[in-house]
Amino acid sequence: QPRGGPAPKPSPNPNPDPSAWDETMDGADAHGAPLTRLNAVDPTAGLDEMSVADDDAQSVARMDSVVQIERRPSIGVQDLVEDAMDVDSASDAAVAAAINLNLGFGPTPETPRLPDGPPALAPNPNPFHHTRLVFSWGRGDLGALLWPDEEYHGADVESPLSRKRIMTAGGSMYHAAGVTATGEVYACGSNDEGQVGVDDVSGVEVDRDGFRIVPAPVMIEALYTQRAVAVACGLYHTLVLCSSGKVVSWGGNEVGQLGHGPPQAGAARRRVRPRAMEGMPPSAAAVAVAAGDEFSVVLGADGAVYTCGSGPSCGYGSTEERYALGQVSNLTGEAVASVCAGPKHAGAISATGRFYTWGANRHGQCGVPDAGAEEGTVLAPTKVDLGGGADGVASAAMGMDHTICVLRSGAVLGFGRGDRGQLGLGLGIQDSHQPRQVPGFGLSEPATAVACGWAHSLVLTARGVLFGFGSNGNGQLRPKEADEEDVGSPTVLASLDAAFVQKVFAFAEQSVALGVARHDLLTRTSSAGDGEPLGRRFSVVAAMREGVGIQAAEVFAALSTLPAPAPPGAAERGSGASSPASGSGSNAALGFRAGEELARRLADAYASVTRLGASFLQDNIAQLDVRGAEAALSQALSRLPELRRKLAAALGVAVADLEALPAQRDYGPALVRIFVLLWLLPINDDLSLVAEQGAASSPTTGAAKPPCVFVRLIMMVVEMPKRAKVVLGRFLMECVPEDILSLRIVGPVLRHMEAALRSNTRGVTLPVLAMALHDVHSFSAALGHVIPPERFYCAGFRALDARVLLEDLYGMTSIPESQRRGRFFLNMFPELVPADVKLAVMQLEARAQQARLQQQAAMSHMMAQFVGGAPPADLPFLVLTVDRQNLVYSALTQLGGAPDGDLRKELKVRFAGEEGVDQGGVRKEFFQLITEQLFGAEYGMFSRRLGDRIVWFNPDCTWEEAAGNFRIVGKLLALAVYNGVILDLNFPSVLYKKLLGQPLGLDDLESLDPDLRSGFRKLLEFAPADQVEDVFCLTFEVSYESMGEERSAELKPGGKDIAVTGELRGEYVEKYTNFILVESIKPQFEPFREGFLKVMGDSRVLQRLTPKELEYLIVGEPKLDFQALEENAEYEGYTKNCPFIRQFWSIVHGMDLESQQQLLMFVTGSQKAPVGGLGNVRFKIQRAGPDSDNLPTSHTCFNTLLLPEYDGMAKLHERLHTAVRNSTGFGLQ
Repeated sequence: QPRGGPAPKPSPNPNPDPSAWDETMDGADAHGAPLTRLNAVDPTAGLDEMSVADDDAQSVARMDSVVQIERRPSIGVQDLVEDAMDVDSASDAAVAAAINLNLGFGPTPETPRLPDGPPALAPNPNPFHHTRLVFSWGRGDLGALLWPDEEYHGADVESPLSRKRIMTAGGSMYHAAGVTATGEVYACGSNDEGQVGVDDVSGVEVDRDGFRIVPAPVMIEALYTQRAVAVACGLYHTLVLCSSGKVVSWGGNEVGQLGHGPPQAGAARRRVRPRAMEGMPPSAAAVAVAAGDEFSVVLGADGAVYTCGSGPSCGYGSTEERYALGQVSNLTGEAVASVCAGPKHAGAISATGRFYTWGANRHGQCGVPDAGAEEGTVLAPTKVDLGGGADGVASAAMGMDHTICVLRSGAVLGFGRGDRGQLGLGLGIQDSHQPRQVPGFGLSEPATAVACGWAHSLVLTARGVLFGFGSNGNGQLRPKEADEEDVGSPTVLASLDAAFVQKVFAFAEQSVALGVARHDLLTRTSSAGDGEPLGRRFSVVAAMREGVGIQAAEVFAALSTLPAPAPPGAAERGSGASSPASGSGSNAALGFRAGEELARRLADAYASVTRLGASFLQDNIAQLDVRGAEAALSQALSRLPELRRKLAAALGVAVADLEALPAQRDYGPALVRIFVLLWLLPINDDLSLVAEQGAASSPTTGAAKPPCVFVRLIMMVVEMPKRAKVVLGRFLMECVPEDILSLRIVGPVLRHMEAALRSNTRGVTLPVLAMALHDVHSFSAALGHVIPPERFYCAGFRALDARVLLEDLYGMTSIPESQRRGRFFLNMFPELVPADVKLAVMQLEARAQQARLQQQAAMSHMMAQFVGGAPPADLPFLVLTVDRQNLVYSALTQLGGAPDGDLRKELKVRFAGEEGVDQGGVRKEFFQLITEQLFGAEYGMFSRRLGDRIVWFNPDCTWEEAAGNFRIVGKLLALAVYNGVILDLNFPSVLYKKLLGQPLGLDDLESLDPDLRSGFRKLLEFAPADQVEDVFCLTFEVSYESMGEERSAELKPGGKDIAVTGELRGEYVEKYTNFILVESIKPQFEPFREGFLKVMGDSRVLQRLTPKELEYLIVGEPKLDFQALEENAEYEGYTKNCPFIRQFWSIVHGMDLESQQQLLMFVTGSQKAPVGGLGNVRFKIQRAGPDSDNLPTSHTCFNTLLLPEYDGMAKLHERLHTAVRNSTGFGLQ
């Protein structure tokens, strides 16, 4: 209420004389005084910084390309999307009739036609005096009802402002304002604080019991150089959004709600004259405004929200007053599409349909539980939980203590105070922070708009019908019935039945509706002057016409308008410039401008974190269209050469803005999505481009920061708090396709890391990149390796000397883990080191240990000779002399008796009775032969599974010496790894997890018994759970066959009597899996692992391996890429491109897989590729003389094929196949 108490309430005027309306509104005020232009502009605090060109100027450019003002002749109509009222009374009558029939208003009466004349009037003429209608009703004392009097009015009579084509309105308890289609602002009501916008010399103020009021709407002459777009009213202040994108404010400024900047000494805080608000970036344009009692909200074109005034209502997280507009940082990254405000709380709706609120919450009007508020106030924007089934919010409005919002589906939700029916749920409803659905609205009656007064609500539906509920003490809903104060449920406002309502507003205890006569929708009787669509008769800032963000479909549409790219060589073949008549020059110019505009919009979107938050979204849902963004950007970059540098510059701006955010910023999903979009930019792998941009914008002082802008972006990702990283991980793994994850998320980081490793870059770059890849690898691994682990290998490690990595590893492992914090070691992230590099480091480690042992043996031998006596038996090598006829026994006997120290020496093998020095080839043959015998089913230690495809431990192998033999086999396996020999074994992948001591689970059964795993999955997923016991009939006892007999084992004490129920099935599966993978083979596996670790246990590289990498080290990679083998092959006596060698590779590529494996075995001693693939094999072809009948031979020690230069391809094919098919025990040297 105004200061000094309420004014007396005049009685309503039931039916003013319509003729008086037009005369009053055309040129006279309520007392007959003529309306004149008032010079209300303060020359010292006016609109100097807001000067705008006259209407006939062509265009005025703003400070950057984001915003542009265009002035056009008055005949041009530019509609704001949110203000467009596109009901055209001149539209086809038949179409209008069909529409109204669908809307439930019955068939259109047939229009009679006079003979040889125009159609006659419809039987029911327009009951209103104007085509464009304004209705305002409710409390009217102090003149706040947009009527030329101080009376209370109902909704049954149109307002005199109908003649002025009002586009939008705003108001508070005691003053109101409206904006016309031509940009004028009319205001009226209490002017104690100057909130109407006229001064005391204007002659329009009158005194009512000590209150200054303007009883009739007057045009605000202070804005005569501006065109207004929207208006909002606080309790004692007014905001006007201008077509220039600036906001003008005036009135009371006690707590800074006008946003005119910090208070100056002696500056007035009452009756402040109109001037532009301060605080928004110079290049920013406003597109919407809202006002509370003592605060203001401004929405920028880029989706950022700015507030000023009373601290608790500003959303900054504090209670301090703000005297200039400041950005609400908690909404950074969430592109806001609209804002709303109640007296003491406010809200913002994002482009994705999320609803954020802040401010007073004592009654739950912010939709936040009490635990989330401080003393009844939510100090920072908080997302409203609308419930799992609710879709996005389309619009919202706020009352004194309640909030109503419209969903995209047309349903209506309400929360907060409901005792007077303002939630539409009945009278006496208790306060609730939980949104509840208002009955009556949805698919059958979709709501399109909502408005809230202090304690009443209005809902507009797609049929143009207006519903109301809540307080009706002053007739703000409908004419009061006897003793009626409140309306508890949605009720049609029948007084407006003859109008098609298009917009609705609510002030404290007043209501305003804008629309057209339904009669005019069915007939075409209106004059040409009144029949135009209601639209603005002036242009607006370009940012208002554009969407907040940019979508993939817009990019594709813009690209489709560009000229097709010229085919290669077109410039050389061209016949000169096109003639003007051809029009090609004009088309090229248009295409060039369209391309520039598209490049500008894309750069603008990426330069603004809020604008980016509304970009590349899927239709009508809050999901990122990753696939569309990738395709759109890739095509745009290929068609627009200048776009790369523009996007690089935009990336620099966006990263700088993100770095400037408060350290304790809230990493909500919207902000995380911004980081993902920036990370997905295709230009990020252009090292020179992003490094150049980063160097230009990186800070020169303060903490060390990488010069590259992309690395700075990744640094912020790495520094995210744990909770934000969880959101990031889920977003990446669930919303980004796997191919794009590898290409755009992992790929650029690997490129930058590889460059850093090759250039030996110091500083924070390497740690930041490595940590980012580590995080993404962790996200992927948690969901079963969405990205294959090998995609994380950084090729830059291959450029490093293995000694560097080995020294780094020993340096890292030599200090306690607690002391590693804050230090960086290359081996901290083993998932980034390629498996072949790890093998090289492991082999270097083995050679170092072998050399040390050899040196010790040599020193012992020398010391023995020096002091005299017999030389020690200690040899520099571990030498096995084995008998081909009794291979397994002779090998196991010698290995079982060898000292543990000898097992780490280099292995040399001799076959008894055979000559030759083992340079690696004999060793390979030994392992090939012994694995065939030792792991065969006939030896009894191992069994075959899955149709002989895999080897597993035989649980029946329990004789006395079995444990010792398994221990020796474990040593043999480790010796192969230690000496770099690939074995021809097919263990299930679970074995390698067991060797590394990693935990096992149900999924590990897949490689051993996929049928059992599938059965367990069905058991776990069976529904209903209460029928598990009856359907499966299981107990905690398992049966299995041993030594040809049926045996059983209990999975837990008394298990045979414990039924497996729905509640116990998880425990049953866990224990059964453990029995199969652990307990059933414990007597065999434990000594096997013990023997393996006897040899490998001291290796510091071993624990850096993944199970898959260990598998590749032992059995090689199954994929055989002979193209890579050819590319890396070496030649002696031949050349790469000689005809004979081309014939050789043609034969090899035409072989079947078995023949290719035989060739590998013939030349390298293994039929599998080593870690890293065949490209890592040093394959050499040596000329073995001219044409002859000799078969090819090989040196497996050196991977060398000795190949005579046969005469003809047929002979080469025959001799080569004969050699490889008969290679076992033949030709190996």
